[in-house]
Amino acid sequence: MPATLATTELDLRTSDIESKAYQARFDQDVTTPSMAVVAGLAELTGTEPDELTPLQLSVDTGALDRLVGGTRTGEQSVTFRVETYTVTVRSDGFLSITQSPQDPRPRPEGQER
Repeated sequence: MPATLATTELDLRTSDIESKAYQARFDQDVTTPSMAVVAGLAELTGTEPDELTPLQLSVDTGALDRLVGGTRTGEQSVTFRVETYTVTVRSDGFLSITQSPQDPRPRPEGQER
């Protein structure tokens, strides 16, 4: 069952909503890594993509797309946090999103966990 966000299609490999774990593959010829992350987070959380916290508040989306998007030789991966999730995107079109353990570090004033 693919998750779709506009022209973003993810082939759902595994999803465990109860444990907040999600893995998918995306076609890098059609979908940028940043759009795959948004679609995956929307699918996992059951939230409309436009209701999610903007991804660029967690990661430089342009850099993400350049590092792991398109055709690459060798495997590259980027791992980062988005709110309470750890996201890993690989240059072979693999996406993994898991619930992060609670972060004990204080956040700057005005930022929620």
